[in-house]
Amino acid sequence: MTDEKRLLTDEHPLIVLPSLAQAVGLNEAIILQQIYYWLQIARKNGTNFRDGHHWTYNTVQQWHDQFPFWGKNTVWRGLHSLERRGLIVTGCFNKLGNDRTKWYRIDFEKLQSLIPQPFTQNGVMPFTQFGVMHLPNLGQP
Repeated sequence: MTDEKRLLTDEHPLIVLPSLAQAVGLNEAIILQQIYYWLQIARKNGTNFRDGHHWTYNTVQQWHDQFPFWGKNTVWRGLHSLERRGLIVTGCFNKLGNDRTKWYRIDFEKLQSLIPQPFTQNGVMPFTQFGVMHLPNLGQP
């Protein structure tokens, strides 16, 4: 196995936008992105639709299994922070009364309010002129 293959694998990566991490914190952004990933699957499959929204559900342990590089308490703190700030909404739609698994969805309006929007005039984005980018000729490597 090459050196690069030890760190760069074919695993599904966790991707997070820097603007999201800046707005909500890195740990929270990673968790939020993972919740979004599962919501997209629920939407695609037409499952977990309750109260007019698609939801995903996991126990803290199941979330921890998706983030093995964090301790269980770090996962709990990230989820709690997102819930306290209103960025995720939790519910309980379990069939068994003793099942305490939380269901999660993202409050997209609340999230959108945290991300700075580009300046628009009359609701229209200003046009940017694209031109040719001139690069220096550095020759052959």
